[in-house]
Amino acid sequence: MTRALAVVLCLTVFGAANCDNPCIGMQCPDVPKPDVGGEFDPSADWCAVYEQVFVPECANCHDPSGTNVRPHLKVRGDLSADALVAQLRNERASSPPWLTPGEPDNSHIWARVGEGSMPPGVTMGGSAAEDTRLRKLVRDWIANGGTTECNEVTDAGPAADAGAPADAGAPADAGVTDSGPVDTGPPLDPMCGIALNLRTGCHGCHRNGTGGYSTGDGTLQAIRASFDGTSTVDIPYVTSGDSAQSYLFLRIAGRGAEVPGGRATRMPPGGRWADQDITTLQNWIDEGMPSFDCP
Repeated sequence: MTRALAVVLCLTVFGAANCDNPCIGMQCPDVPKPDVGGEFDPSADWCAVYEQVFVPECANCHDPSGTNVRPHLKVRGDLSADALVAQLRNERASSPPWLTPGEPDNSHIWARVGEGSMPPGVTMGGSAAEDTRLRKLVRDWIANGGTTECNEVTDAGPAADAGAPADAGAPADAGVTDSGPVDTGPPLDPMCGIALNLRTGCHGCHRNGTGGYSTGDGTLQAIRASFDGTSTVDIPYVTSGDSAQSYLFLRIAGRGAEVPGGRATRMPPGGRWADQDITTLQNWIDEGMPSFDCP
């Protein structure tokens, strides 16, 4: 098969971000099929599947404002949630549609998510247990009708007024000693948020090593390992103590052109990091990449 034909097949089957996957459009023999169990969760709704799966795990490639890979899985000003779901129901020319309400087994999204080939080469949520839960969430949302409705949290309102309590006199001294504030442990390291940004903002395209940078399976260990590589412009992705020679930082900050052969475009495309996060990454590099642990 020629490269050009492979690209066409990628675009038509699910998305261009996975054109380096020779198993595109079929069950890859080395991809274990997730076991999500047989019971359906009637509470699986649009808000859950959109916020927990589509945006963090899929939209980096399937974003109408970014890479524009079909199907679109992220709303924007001119694409409401209802319009997005309508596209999923009606847009795909071949059978089955992306979404057949109430029928996961007749929905191409579930065919790909359920077989484990989408998202490709990634453990969703960063762990096997979360991966299973999130895949099941997609299936159950479709089984529940695949609508944009979200379950409402019932407000029980204020407690009924039981009247003033009877005066039982002064309470007896039980001898309870104030032990002070509860120790909840050290605060979360700011780099945990950076690792999450790299997984949700970069992993969608770089899990397969696109452009030479690979986030592996998206776990914290894989994100750390991604810092060790050398970029296509012959400087490390991260140089301990020198953010100006760290190509990963420079591309995220929009400063890639500062090194010979570097590109000025900011990464990730269509998903600029907050200035505070960029500064956090820069300081961590310049401080010698101190170790950090995340829950």
